[in-house]
Amino acid sequence: MKTFYAALLLLLSLSAWAEDSCMRSEAEPMFTPHQPGLRNYQFKRLSATEAQESFQLASGESVLLEHGGCEYFVTKFRFSSPAILKQGATRKQAFASAGQLLRRLRLLKGDSAFDLLLAARTLETAVQRKPDVEYGESQDVEGDGEDFLQTQAQLVAAGPGFVQLMLFKGPL
Repeated sequence: MKTFYAALLLLLSLSAWAEDSCMRSEAEPMFTPHQPGLRNYQFKRLSATEAQESFQLASGESVLLEHGGCEYFVTKFRFSSPAILKQGATRKQAFASAGQLLRRLRLLKGDSAFDLLLAARTLETAVQRKPDVEYGESQDVEGDGEDFLQTQAQLVAAGPGFVQLMLFKGPL
């Protein structure tokens, strides 16, 4: 029984050490509740390094942002609306749609650790650079970051009614 409690204590202390040793600071919102162009805004802190933001754009798309990472800055974007890729899409159309949606967010002038315009261009031209680019394949966002802190963009998934992508940079 003593061994069990010793192991439990060790796990708890390692868990606390891992959270304290995180390189990333507290997750911050990209937007504010009274940001023009947003409706139904919510920001929810999930932990010291994770948070969610959700809102609806004036154009109707619902947006869910998930901020996180410890050694990396990571923001996941999920856009959903019946108008997004409503007829399905080729890979080229999906990457183009992801870029267009990021451009809409950029116009709102939120506070982001990423250059949304450069990330949008990267996604929009990914299929031209590599015709067989896969979902989930990392794309270097040229001009956003240095060698060891180069921003990466990934189109995670896309289909009728949604586009999901991720931007990340690190290790910190």
